[in-house]
Amino acid sequence: MNFRQLQEVRSNIGMVFQFGALFDSLTVRENISLALQKLTKLTKIEINDRVCDSLRQVDMENTEKLMPSELSGGMKKRIGIA
Repeated sequence: MNFRQLQEVRSNIGMVFQFGALFDSLTVRENISLALQKLTKLTKIEINDRVCDSLRQVDMENTEKLMPSELSGGMKKRIGIA
């Protein structure tokens, strides 16, 4: 497998930490968008669209302004997946 093929495989792999691994000082939206801001060249609009899509996929679209301390353990897991 060459480097490009390996990158393609890695781009489809994710990881969920047992305890959520959310930053307590960031909202749900900020937690989800952080990696997209740091690791991609997406525009703010594209990041916003992806965050909304991710939250919709895990049925958490009304939680974007909440802090991690306001979430249950299961909700934190779903945000970690998003």
